[in-house]
Amino acid sequence: NLSEIRTARARKFVQGGCCGLNELLKFEAFLMNEYDRILVLDADSLIIRNIDHLFERSVRLGLSLVYTGDPAMAAKNAAALPAQGGFLLIAPNVTIREELLEIIREGNFRGGGGWRDSRIGWGYGGATVQGLLAYYYKRVAPPSLSAMLDFCRYNRMLTHRFNCSGVAIDEVFSTHFTVCQKPWTCRPVASTMCHELHAVWWDVRSSLERSCGLEPHPRCVDRLGRIRRRPYARLLPRLIQASPSPLASSGQLTSKWSNQTTAWPKSRCLRQARPHASPGGLPTS
Repeated sequence: NLSEIRTARARKFVQGGCCGLNELLKFEAFLMNEYDRILVLDADSLIIRNIDHLFERSVRLGLSLVYTGDPAMAAKNAAALPAQGGFLLIAPNVTIREELLEIIREGNFRGGGGWRDSRIGWGYGGATVQGLLAYYYKRVAPPSLSAMLDFCRYNRMLTHRFNCSGVAIDEVFSTHFTVCQKPWTCRPVASTMCHELHAVWWDVRSSLERSCGLEPHPRCVDRLGRIRRRPYARLLPRLIQASPSPLASSGQLTSKWSNQTTAWPKSRCLRQARPHASPGGLPTS
């Protein structure tokens, strides 16, 4: 609630970023103490390879937060990279959540200075999740409670401030379609890396569709970035009820980009294939 924030300046800043105060919904993961760890992902993220080792490492080392930095959103004079809010491996802890919220209520956030003049948090989304987590785990919590991952391999995004060209796509564990745009919107992209990541997304989607007995949609962008079809934005998702289950006895999803095979229960797929999108993006009759 904005009225709980004690300074007008902070009340203004927390309404920025992608989602304003709604971004703080991610902190609800700290309340889910029936689990050892919670992985919070943005909806435009994709896990490409098995990341069980991150959970195991977090538990073994007693880490409260495992995350990736976001060099694209860091101010030039920043004392620390902001946390990228689309990939957060959290150990539930009610006390930490309350401490984070109390920092926001205090409202000590300044343009250029970030949280408590620490030079952490000034930038896009810095007044909520991205800057606050970076500040808390760099200045409040013991350093041993958090670990920042290699953002060329985890939660990979296109950034012009850091060169990830030395890390091949088959070394990437997860990606986040931000600057690269969403594969399903069929927008042309100029980056070879984005072309490759879009191809991974289409591979995974096609494998899932085949596992559910559906004809895969043709790709709207080829591997050279040339537009083949217009967006499917208004086509209802056909696989909304599909979800991975290691106990399923049929329906194997295998991607050449993945080092694991995920079972998809066919009983939870939508059995009836809907028509493909017409050139205008709407289903054909």
